[in-house]
Amino acid sequence: MLATRSESTTRVVAGDIDGDRDSDLIVAMAGTPWLRAYINNGRGSFTDAGVGALPRAVAAAGDLDLGDLDRDGDLDLVAAASSPLSGSFAWFNNGNGVFSATWVRFPNWFGGCREFALLDIDNDRDVDIVAFDGGLGFGSGHVLPRGPLREPASALIDAQLVGIVDGPLPPVDAAWLDRVSPSSTRFTARRVPRELRPLGGGQALPPDVLGGVEVGMIAALASPSGLRRTLEALGANVVAERLFRDHHRYRRRDLRGLAKQAPLWVTTEKDAVKLLPFWAAGADVRVLRVDLEVSEPERLLGAIDDRLR
Repeated sequence: MLATRSESTTRVVAGDIDGDRDSDLIVAMAGTPWLRAYINNGRGSFTDAGVGALPRAVAAAGDLDLGDLDRDGDLDLVAAASSPLSGSFAWFNNGNGVFSATWVRFPNWFGGCREFALLDIDNDRDVDIVAFDGGLGFGSGHVLPRGPLREPASALIDAQLVGIVDGPLPPVDAAWLDRVSPSSTRFTARRVPRELRPLGGGQALPPDVLGGVEVGMIAALASPSGLRRTLEALGANVVAERLFRDHHRYRRRDLRGLAKQAPLWVTTEKDAVKLLPFWAAGADVRVLRVDLEVSEPERLLGAIDDRLR
């Protein structure tokens, strides 16, 4: 929960700035060069670090991003000024969320920016592997949280290996991939359901027992449609859903009344680790184990090995 303020928020960037393994927030506001930091207490509540906790920018920020600029293992801050004449600036993190009082300035042409991203454009990572959900493709084409991409689609130019899971890609996305990453090694993979086990533990059953059964699905995924497709491919009839934002922190109330909506509920292994069995209150909740099966694993491993030599 964040306390409301009268200023108009223009940009928000999330990242672990204090090294405690949860996501904090840095907020830019219209008409002021001051940025605000909100520190996560690990339970979903945030504390306003106050004006002055972050260095003062030269002008109001048009966009923000976090990245390890000096390769010391913590997230540094870059702000692109909304004014074309003010340039853009970087502040370095000392590892516990305190940023340097002095800044590094980028050329003025980087000012007047409404959106940017920090990317590895000099290819100094050993191997870049990109995977797409064939049913989703590029989605909206936006990066999180506006879309499904972890990096802008233009970053594909640096990818050495590209995988399509449960493909093929939509034709438009496949054509774009061919244009921006023509030399990448391609591989395919598919999701393979392996077993269905009770949330509270017990004997696992083969997933084909779902054939012809009415089920509900519980998921906090970026693309829950993948789980639905898997269930329908097994012959299940999905009659109810409890869907939440990706990385949702589950509460007992999220599972209330399940038995009234469907006789059987299915969730993923990712979600199951955040669900306590007694929250289901007698409802039958099962965990579907799904493996990723690469079509030509030896070829993929060989391609990775070649890149690392």
